[in-house]
Amino acid sequence: MAKNTELELIFNNTQDLMFMAEFVDGDFHYIRLNAAHKKVSGLENRDVEGKTPQEVWGRETGKRLHDFYLQGLQSDDGITREELLEIGGKPYVFMTRLMPATEDGRRFLIVSRTDITQLKTLQQEHVSLLQRLQAMFDDHSAIMLVIDPETGRILDANPSASRFYGYETAELLGMNIQDINMLPQDETAVMRKRALERRQGHFIFPHRLKNGEIRLVEVNSSPFEDKGAKRLFSIIFDVTDREMYKKKL
Repeated sequence: MAKNTELELIFNNTQDLMFMAEFVDGDFHYIRLNAAHKKVSGLENRDVEGKTPQEVWGRETGKRLHDFYLQGLQSDDGITREELLEIGGKPYVFMTRLMPATEDGRRFLIVSRTDITQLKTLQQEHVSLLQRLQAMFDDHSAIMLVIDPETGRILDANPSASRFYGYETAELLGMNIQDINMLPQDETAVMRKRALERRQGHFIFPHRLKNGEIRLVEVNSSPFEDKGAKRLFSIIFDVTDREMYKKKL
């Protein structure tokens, strides 16, 4: 198979949107689009051939594209950047690769766009979800702790935990749950393991506050994964009065 035929197959069968342009007299002039670009943009080669970005995309968008293309042309090895472009009234986010080329003194730009619109949407939704969860963690009246199931180290604490235990958040993050839990260390380690393995998620513990007062707390603990590490998320309620009442009964 001839080399030009192989290049043609690659150019027209890739899923990336590709085009070639020549830089002449201070402006870019489109040469051709690949099949993927035609499908998304609705443009044919006859619609763009010899035209500048402003002629194809309009004054404002064309000027922005011209400046963007110029950065790629002036780079030694090309550049890769995220690009927002509206096509047919629909916004797209591309990871765009600009590659300069020269031949017989002529200057060309080869552009490849990978559609990452869906990925960016998922990322934004993920960030939004994390922000909502963080807001719930910070604002909820329930006491919440994140604990390392292996060591018992307190990894995170919400403001309600700080108010209940009487410690500043920074103090809590420098502590181990064993500094609060009054049960023997080996016993609490077994219970953390049971919670991690989802064999038990509900516990009643005696917890000591900073002022020395002992309160009975109901702990609902469940495991989750954070950046590949196992954690325990615990929601804690003060049930001292309830338990004392039950004992009296």
